[in-house]
Amino acid sequence: MIDSTSERMEFLAHDAGGRPLVFEVAVDYVREEGAWVGVCTALGVSTTADSPEAAREEMADMLLVYLDVLAEAGDLLACLSEQGVEVRAPAGPSAQRRVDALAPVAIAAA
Repeated sequence: MIDSTSERMEFLAHDAGGRPLVFEVAVDYVREEGAWVGVCTALGVSTTADSPEAAREEMADMLLVYLDVLAEAGDLLACLSEQGVEVRAPAGPSAQRRVDALAPVAIAAA
């Protein structure tokens, strides 16, 4: 039985001008005392669930809420930069853009 796993969650955001911004964060899952704990160290988000699938779903939901709050406050790109999360975007300085919309686009094993 596997007691730990890692994956990368990719998110798509659009700045106020509609330009796409893509970034991903690593999430680690470990089985502890019968529960699955998911941790995104880069963003300081964690969750606990009964199964790896439930932990994954809950982590995606929690990250979206957290990232949405940062985006609404205009702090998302600064926070990602501070945590060393690479934001891929078309030409131009992404650090000066404001995020307008956010959605998860992919989850893949790390």
